[in-house]
Amino acid sequence: MIKNRIYILSLIALLAGCVSDVPLQIEDQRVFAVCELKAYEQVSVYANNTGNTTGELPYQLQNPEDLKMSIIEGTKDNPNDLIYDYDARLYGIDKVKFVPKPGLSYRWTGLTNLNEPDPQLVMPQPVAIDSAKATLVSESADNKIIELVIKVPKFLRDETFFHIDPKVVGSTAISAKFIDNVGACKTLLHRSGFLVDYSRVKNGEIMVTLEVTTQKPFQEILIELNNTTSSYYYYNKYKSDNVASTNTAYVIPTISGDALNIFNSKTVGCFSAATSTIFVAKVQ
Repeated sequence: MIKNRIYILSLIALLAGCVSDVPLQIEDQRVFAVCELKAYEQVSVYANNTGNTTGELPYQLQNPEDLKMSIIEGTKDNPNDLIYDYDARLYGIDKVKFVPKPGLSYRWTGLTNLNEPDPQLVMPQPVAIDSAKATLVSESADNKIIELVIKVPKFLRDETFFHIDPKVVGSTAISAKFIDNVGACKTLLHRSGFLVDYSRVKNGEIMVTLEVTTQKPFQEILIELNNTTSSYYYYNKYKSDNVASTNTAYVIPTISGDALNIFNSKTVGCFSAATSTIFVAKVQ
């Protein structure tokens, strides 16, 4: 009996010594989920496991169909279920059955535990452009430099955020440099266009120099102006700040308090929305 006790105590001591020598990796079993609603477009959701408490070791959901999520419009009782697509690795809702609309509220269910509130938002209203002037500054065989001035009405509310995406038919690339309001505008690296914090824009005018790479002549610029939620602005700003450079492999951490607006015992993530207006500016 005494020998058995001595053996057990020795085994416990040995195991304790082994554990102290093994570096511990703190796991976070929460889901990381992102949903970016776009007015009148199909809804899709990206989700995985955060991996650890900083989100630097994400991994795919082992059984994605077990995560039951839906989008509910306003006070309606019928949920619009998000179905997982194994090919796209995204959850989605058939566009024929449901699309979000401007001015309506939406609630994202399935991301919380008991007594925790569901993430919700109100779709932004479309914004009309007062005027957009495009002036050809210089050109070469492959590039044209355009000075673009966009004038948008001033808003009464303090926070107004835009995602502006200029397009030219046949162009291979469009880069933007900001003539004024440098602190108000940010070029996006992970997607096309640039962000605007309109509360910081001077004189109500967004002035930008576009370098359009194309060998084809063009006479107009298609401007997509997205009126966005603040969560859309901060999440995309964060992603653009943390995209991999051409020389450095970089894993984007998924957990950042400044970029995310969902924090609960089950999920971290971002719920955002945008509503677009299309305007054509003739190049002078």
